[in-house]
Amino acid sequence: MQQTSLEAYYDIIDSGRMGEMQTRVYDALKRLGPSTNREIAYVLGTIPSSISPRIHELRYKFHAVRRSQKRVCKITGKKAIAWETC
Repeated sequence: MQQTSLEAYYDIIDSGRMGEMQTRVYDALKRLGPSTNREIAYVLGTIPSSISPRIHELRYKFHAVRRSQKRVCKITGKKAIAWETC
């Protein structure tokens, strides 16, 4: 992760603009590396439909995550988009 990405992340956290679930999803991606929505949901103990909107916000509002690759999901065994932190 680049220093500028870390600085941007901490600026967002310090400002209080990122919500609790957004922060949890972002932190999970930092910890796990590239992951699908279902993999993130599994680790966080929540449902995948609660992850998709947070990924969208983190990608387009905060520019904090990006599409990594399309690969087989470890949960479903089907191809899915994996996300990673910027």
